[in-house]
Amino acid sequence: MAVKNLLSFFILLLLSSVGFAQQSLQGVEVLGNKLIARETILSGFPLQTNTPLPSDMSSLKAWCDTLEVRLHVPFARCGIVGFGGGKVYAVVDVVEAGDESKLKTPEKIPYRDIELNSDLYKLSRQLTSVWIEKLKKNAGVKSFVSRGVFLDYDDQELSLLANQLFLLASVQKQAIFDVLLYSKSESQRTEAAHLLNWCGDPQAAMIKAMVAFRDESSPVRNNLVQFISFYFSYIPSADIHHLIGDLAWQLNLPSHTDRNKALGVLFLLLKKHPEMAREVKELAEDQITYLAKNSVLPNVGGVAKKILEQLNKDAPG
Repeated sequence: MAVKNLLSFFILLLLSSVGFAQQSLQGVEVLGNKLIARETILSGFPLQTNTPLPSDMSSLKAWCDTLEVRLHVPFARCGIVGFGGGKVYAVVDVVEAGDESKLKTPEKIPYRDIELNSDLYKLSRQLTSVWIEKLKKNAGVKSFVSRGVFLDYDDQELSLLANQLFLLASVQKQAIFDVLLYSKSESQRTEAAHLLNWCGDPQAAMIKAMVAFRDESSPVRNNLVQFISFYFSYIPSADIHHLIGDLAWQLNLPSHTDRNKALGVLFLLLKKHPEMAREVKELAEDQITYLAKNSVLPNVGGVAKKILEQLNKDAPG
């Protein structure tokens, strides 16, 4: 299934509780263009930088909805990404003719009608809901791997839910793995990827995460990379090389969440395995350099610059 099936307009403002009218647009990021000039893409862009966002975002959605036709490209997607403190950025992704390979994910074996235990699913969604509400309130919640087997929090309410989830998920880990790999339902696979954090067997879960890494769904991939970042030390050494190739593939997808998560894990990888810098350079340096040069977002361009510094240090020339 192609990335094209994602919504063309997105808003990610989970890290801030203030309304649109109090959000200040810091800049506009345009990525994916090689032949079409940035100025051409942004012609008629309805928002102004360094000014508060309008409460009604219909003008941006309407502008975005016409991009593919106006630019004669197979894919265009845009929206708003928030970083808290009232700072937000607009992001515009395009895929030009000839780059359609960026829209394709590997073909998978036929999916099946399998789902998670309903109580497990509800508890997982409850934990996520509580976590999001605390982020909106800038609660400063910290997460950590407890006893080396499950994700816990320094917040009492979240910790209670995490421990309950561990007790329930650890006895259903095989069902979680099966749903992740084989379920027809994107929402079920997304939740299964999230539940890897509490299945109680991080080494087995890491193997499943690696197998499912190129899922056709961005939310599934997002949850898998988050799991990998928490349990990075559990990745078998022999699989690290495979992970580099997957992350390099993910960097090229026209999706902000894919880019920033892949960059985050690559940064962690180079910190722990500086000896792999040469392989990262070979597989991903061109795209990392492109993002460092063209991205205005701190969790994309900023991280890409740090990775390049590490690459030049550990694998110069």
